[in-house]
Amino acid sequence: MDLHQEFVTYGSLALKWRRKCELLLSEIDRKQIWKKKNYASIYEYAAKLAGMSKARVDDCLRIHRHIEDKPALLEVANKKGLSAVRPVATISTREDAGFWADKAINLPKNALEKYVQTYRANSCPRTESQPEKVQIVIDLDSATAAKLQKMKGDLSWNEFISGLMHKEKPERVKTESRYIPAEIKKYVLSLSGGKCAQCSRKADVLHHADRFAHSHEHNPDTLLPLCEGHHQLAHLGYIVSEQDAFGKWRVRDRAEPSALDLKWCSYQRG
Repeated sequence: MDLHQEFVTYGSLALKWRRKCELLLSEIDRKQIWKKKNYASIYEYAAKLAGMSKARVDDCLRIHRHIEDKPALLEVANKKGLSAVRPVATISTREDAGFWADKAINLPKNALEKYVQTYRANSCPRTESQPEKVQIVIDLDSATAAKLQKMKGDLSWNEFISGLMHKEKPERVKTESRYIPAEIKKYVLSLSGGKCAQCSRKADVLHHADRFAHSHEHNPDTLLPLCEGHHQLAHLGYIVSEQDAFGKWRVRDRAEPSALDLKWCSYQRG
């Protein structure tokens, strides 16, 4: 066995046993076994016997408190570890634990986190608020000020400045190449400031809402900047309508991937 393979083997074993230790913590704390073994606290017990930090111990105990009355989630935790149910621990109830257990089993970690985030947003729709107005004072000479006033015409200053800032939308491109032209890429990313269209994370990919394998085009109207988690959700078939406005995606209870998405998922799994 070479050094790399040896390291991988020991690493996988360490991960397996760390998960086991995390699952035992709650019962050890409840029965105060740490005290019977002459440790000052559950934290000292976990640190000295399993190398666990205080934050990790608190996290494990917190997760277990949320799922201890939910057999379906306990089963997932026993199979995949407590971290697998962390995203759904606080949103699940005894009544819908089976629903969330299914998501914890079948969704990749990033996609699960984004599913929960979007599900919460769908359950508690935000009220539309008026954009905050900010007053800006600039010093201009009289000639420049007069020119700007003339250019503005009957528009409000907000409309006028917005027009100056508007970037001309590039034309869609029909092609067999998956390479997205730089002009289109720059335009699409500028709409979200380089962030995911559905959350505040950095965009990892430009997603074709109208699948490229079907349309064979790069259309700035249907390209979405997405983080990895939201990109996975889209291809797994959990999004009701990918054309919904920025930050307004809605999730399905069950996945409905298209044939093209099934191919994508198969490719991702290798």
